[in-house]
Formats: sequence, C-alpha cells, structure tokens
Amino acid sequence: MNARAVSLTIVAFLLGALAAGGIGVRVIREVSTAQDATSLPAGNIAPGPDGPYFTDPNETMIASVSLVPGSLEATDGTVTVGYDLTPLAPRGVWLPPAANVGIRDQGVVLVQPRTWVLEAAGQSIVGVGENVAARTVSFDVTREIPAEEVEAVRVIEAIALFPVEIPFTLGATSPTADLGFGVTAELVRVTEGSTATTVEIAVEGGDPTRVSLFVVGAGPGWRRAAPTQDGAGVTLTWVGGALPVDIPLLAEGSAWVPIEGLFEIEMEGLR
Repeated sequence: MNARAVSLTIVAFLLGALAAGGIGVRVIREVSTAQDATSLPAGNIAPGPDGPYFTDPNETMIASVSLVPGSLEATDGTVTVGYDLTPLAPRGVWLPPAANVGIRDQGVVLVQPRTWVLEAAGQSIVGVGENVAARTVSFDVTREIPAEEVEAVRVIEAIALFPVEIPFTLGATSPTADLGFGVTAELVRVTEGSTATTVEIAVEGGDPTRVSLFVVGAGPGWRRAAPTQDGAGVTLTWVGGALPVDIPLLAEGSAWVPIEGLFEIEMEGLR
C-alpha cells in the first residue's frame, strides 16, 4: 500500500466516523483565502436554544470539533490567542495503539488547529501551535500591537489523529518498503534456529511528533514483537514453520494528518 492509498483510507475513516456520530459535515477541501469556509452551513445544524450552533454562538467548526475563541492578549512582541475545543464525534470509535495509551486521559482532542494567521496593522503573521494539548497560539510581532488593532484570526491548517494499519512484505529481493509518512522499513537480518526464526527490521524516518508506527508480524505464526536494543527497529520471532519468501508484516500506530482549509475565528469571541 503506497502513501496515497494510506491517505485515502484515512479520509474514508474520518467520513465514516463522523457519519456514525450523526454529525452532518461538509467535505473538507482546500479553499482560497477569499472564500468563506468558517463553519458548517447553518442548514446542517439543528438550531439550539439561542441559534444554529453546537456549543457556542462564536464557535468555528473544524471537522467534528467545535473551536471557541476565549482570549486575546497583546504584550511586547507577542500576541496570544486562547481558545477551547469540544469534540462532537463519538470518543470510542477507535482506541489509540500502545504508543499512545493515555492520550485520552491527557485531554488531547483528536482534531487540533495547527497553523494560524493573524491580521493586524497591515501585517499577516503566522503562528504554529506546537503542543496539541495546549489551548493557546502565539504570534511574534515586529512592534507592539494593541488587541483592538487585531482585525482577523484564521486557522489555515488543522491536524487530525487517526489510527494507521499498513500491510507490507519484506524479503531477499525486496528488503525495503515505503510505509508512507516519510517512514521506511528495512530487513536487517534473518536468523534461523532449531524451533524458531528471528527477523530483525529497522524502521527509520518520519516526524515523531506527527507519526508513530510499530512493525508486527501479520497473520498467525508470529510471537509478540519486541523493540531492538537501540530502539531503532523491531525483532520478530516466527514459529510457523518455514519462513515465507515474502515476509508478511503490518505497520500499525497513529498519525496526525493535515486538514487543509480556511477557518475564520469569530472576532466577537475575542473582544
């Protein structure tokens, strides 16, 4: 499976999960800055007690998450925007793999705003939310900008955390495999024993803040995988007889996948 196929699988999972939650969503697509992609169309939202919104009149919908602006503070050289996130999709659609156990307990929402733009005093300033557990984003400015001079705040890229399963094979004639997300797997050595065969695989590349993958054996005949001593790969034990020429493997884990678009933040929520 190549990286494009993996991306299509993840998009399909997103739409299926949101549909399971009964949430009407528009198709996520890239839009130009002149277009308005601030929220779900009002016709897709059941009116609440005070209007057509899920959690707050000033919310912006990003996929299945409601983003509500909370604060705007300007200090010498920095403008900081605070916000809150409320997930609306079912929380039990999938469980993160072992590498991400506890992520729910840490309060991490599985859709996050990442790249922002602030418009003020004729400037367009980009800010990046590095910590997905935080609820603030900061913009470095060349001069002090009073809060009242901030004209607009936008999210231009969001990221969503999804489970990933990538079946692949390695062997003597194809010792490497591209797993997508900038990650590659390489067959390092095969050691045959009297009752079992040990397979060592190196896993390299990828941004560890964006993707976490662990290689296991695919199908019956494998014992539990273990990380190598240097932590750069995995050691597998095959007990299913003769080792197949094309060794069946599975990369599983999770990845933060970009959602490109333009999401206007309601300035009324920041005043």
